[in-house]
Amino acid sequence: MKALPQSEDGYGVLYTVNKHDYVISQNTRKEIFTLWRKENGQYEKLATGNSPTKLYTKIHQIEKV
Repeated sequence: MKALPQSEDGYGVLYTVNKHDYVISQNTRKEIFTLWRKENGQYEKLATGNSPTKLYTKIHQIEKV
């Protein structure tokens, strides 16, 4: 768990599923998106991809929603 890196400089979206918080952030320089699990103000990197839609699907796979 760590803070979000400064390279995550684009828009981010917070999702709450089953009382767990997830963030999809954007690195505009590399044009990639990162999925993070947020817990106690810290972030755990779960996955990266070039589409936020695929990362959103990953949240549902993790949470089995």
